[in-house]
Amino acid sequence: MYTQLYLKRLSGNRIRTCILYFLFFWPVMEIEEFLRYIPMGDRITKPDFAFFLSCESAGNAHFFQSLYFWFLPLYLVILFGEDCLEDAKTGYRNILIGKTGKKKYIQGHLVKSFLLTFIIILSGLMLNLLLVHIAFHDAVNSSMSDSFLADVSASNPFFALQVKNLLLTNITFSIIAAFIAALLASSITMLAIVFPDRRVVYPISVFVWMVLFLQEHSLTLLFQPYAEYGFEILFSIAVETVLLYTIITVVLYLWEVKIEC
Repeated sequence: MYTQLYLKRLSGNRIRTCILYFLFFWPVMEIEEFLRYIPMGDRITKPDFAFFLSCESAGNAHFFQSLYFWFLPLYLVILFGEDCLEDAKTGYRNILIGKTGKKKYIQGHLVKSFLLTFIIILSGLMLNLLLVHIAFHDAVNSSMSDSFLADVSASNPFFALQVKNLLLTNITFSIIAAFIAALLASSITMLAIVFPDRRVVYPISVFVWMVLFLQEHSLTLLFQPYAEYGFEILFSIAVETVLLYTIITVVLYLWEVKIEC
C-alpha cells in the first residue's frame, strides 16, 4: 500500500524524480569520463577496474563517487524522509494510521524505503558494471601495475582474493553499498516519523553519516574494492555501521510504537 502510494506521489514530484534518476544513472555517467580521456592518450582500463566503485576514472579526483556517496543522506531524506514529513505536516499521517494502525504505518514506510533504496542503488551499479564490460571488453590495462598487484597480494590474502575474482568482488561490494544505503534510508525514515521536523532530520542524518566517513577507518572503504586493507578492518567497519543504523532504527521504532501504548 505505502509503496504504491509513494510511487504515485513520486511521479508528480520533479525533485524526487530527479534524485531517483540521479542515483540510478550517475554511475553510468562516469563511463563517459573514461571515453573522454582515451583520445588524449590515456590507457583503456580493464572492465572490472573501470567499474564505478573502483574509483579509477581519470582527471576528476573521484568526483563521481564523492558526489554520489558523500551527499547520500541528503538524497535519501528528500526521497523518503520528506514523504513522512509531509504526511505529518498535512495530517494525512493520522488518516493513514487510522486506517492501518501505527505499527503497519511505520513498517510500511520502512519496507518501502529499504527495498526501493536497495533496488535503485544496486541496479545503477549493476548497469554500470554491465556497460563497462561491454565498452572495455578488450582492455588489458589498469592504474595498478602487475608488480604492484603481486606485491600487495603477497602480503594481503584478502586483496589477493579480490584480484583473482574481479567480477565477483565488484558484485559483492555493490550489494554491500546498496545494503548500507538501504539501512541509512530506514534510519532516516524513522527519524522523520519520530521527529517530523526538517531542522532535526537533515542535520542528524548528515552528521551521523559524516562521522562514519571521517573517522580513521572510513565507511568509504566499504564502497571501494581493491583497497589495500585487510578483511578484519573492512569487517569491523561493516559491523559498526550495520549495528549503528540498526540500533537507531530499532530504538526509534520501539519508542514510536510505545507512544501508541
